[in-house]
Amino acid sequence: MTGVLSMYKKSLTGIIFLLAGMIAFSPALYSSGSVPSEGDMAPNIILRDTSQNLVFIKKYLKKKPVLVSFFFVGCKPCEREIKELERIKKSHGSKIEMFLISTDKEGAEAVRPYIKKQGITMRVLTDEYNDIAGKFKITKYPTIVIIGRDKKIIFRSSGNPEENISRIESMLKKGIR
Repeated sequence: MTGVLSMYKKSLTGIIFLLAGMIAFSPALYSSGSVPSEGDMAPNIILRDTSQNLVFIKKYLKKKPVLVSFFFVGCKPCEREIKELERIKKSHGSKIEMFLISTDKEGAEAVRPYIKKQGITMRVLTDEYNDIAGKFKITKYPTIVIIGRDKKIIFRSSGNPEENISRIESMLKKGIR
């Protein structure tokens, strides 16, 4: 009887290790996947703003395309881009909804003084755990993504703020949906 019980424990232990291994190395959990790019469906964005209000980006997509710019406090190219995005908001705000997404680990606490100092009027969302940045596979800053009303990515670019701004202005002049 002891031999059967011992064999049963070994089998059960083996099954548990097998299942644990399957879960730990599951492609669903650790899939590198491809970088969401132009033409792909955009991951859903639900984040809090600096006042801790939940913001559902898909709500805004019902009316017009949405531009999101991923940044962090202290990123000099991000600062230049944000200034240009503020200018675009003033001239083309009726054509596109614009949000900044901060990936600062300190969340709203780090971003609020920065917003005030920089005179930012765009709505700033916080992604301190990089949930959304991870879904978009953000590796360079700044990164701009424009999502069309059909929830597909119509523009994505990292770095080079001057070139990004020029391309975005051209798209807005032509009209985007």
